[in-house]
Amino acid sequence: MNINDFNARMAKKLELNSHKGSWLEIPAESLLASLMGEVGELQAALSDRRDEEHIIDECGDVANFAYMIATIAGDHVEASQGAGELLRCVECDFTSRSPKPFIRTMKTHPNGHVETIRYCMECVSKKLCRIRDRHYGKNNK
Repeated sequence: MNINDFNARMAKKLELNSHKGSWLEIPAESLLASLMGEVGELQAALSDRRDEEHIIDECGDVANFAYMIATIAGDHVEASQGAGELLRCVECDFTSRSPKPFIRTMKTHPNGHVETIRYCMECVSKKLCRIRDRHYGKNNK
């Protein structure tokens, strides 16, 4: 499995769990406890010799919680550095010097370059509504 395929699985798992709300306000310690629980589930899947798809899914869960912790840590580092570069939402004209009003994600390009992408909260909300509408239909809100 290559990194792009694994990244796509991670993103799919995050999307499937998006109904649980934002994890950005959850303390890193709580996310670490969840990460450890996912490591236990991965260990059980390996011990039970479950199918490879299940093992890969559990690996994605572990990676997602590690990503969440890294994102929160990165936001704290950016915030502690004070007013830095002007950050911009990739979908609208919103800008800020603080990372707080953004959801940050990573995009891996075919050449392996990893780019940080930021969406403002309004654009994130619009994206989630579009996903909901695609999944459930516009009339089932």
